[in-house]
Amino acid sequence: MTISIVPSKPDNWNFSASLAPKIMKETRYSERSLSLEKLKVIYEYQWIPPAATKVFYVMSTDQKDPVGLGAFCIGADWFGNAETASDLIVYIDPKYRGGRGFIKLIKAYEEWARSRGAVELVLSVSTGINTQKTGQLYERLGYKLNILRFTKE
Repeated sequence: MTISIVPSKPDNWNFSASLAPKIMKETRYSERSLSLEKLKVIYEYQWIPPAATKVFYVMSTDQKDPVGLGAFCIGADWFGNAETASDLIVYIDPKYRGGRGFIKLIKAYEEWARSRGAVELVLSVSTGINTQKTGQLYERLGYKLNILRFTKE
């Protein structure tokens, strides 16, 4: 099976919407309510200037079905004007994990971020999905663990 990575288009909202319930069910947010309306606003934001140059949203497909998605952003760091890119979400359907789809998503992100002058690329694991394995894969791809995140409800 060939998995392709393609940039999102304005008319591809249904692709993301079809994955949203599946993604949320797997996450630590599974007990919360899902707002497709909010996600659609976020999705559509990527075509509104200046976000059009600051947000990158890609989809992974096996030619007929959604396999995964990635949403990324870029902006100046807090201290100065150096561009830092980071993920909003990276997701691959469980039945496609272990293949090349995830790596292809990350490589597309890296290419996009570097083409926009990012000096630092950040990936995180905040959803609680396979945190150990995902972190190990990020490290194999050259990323280093450098922050901790704590939550309180």
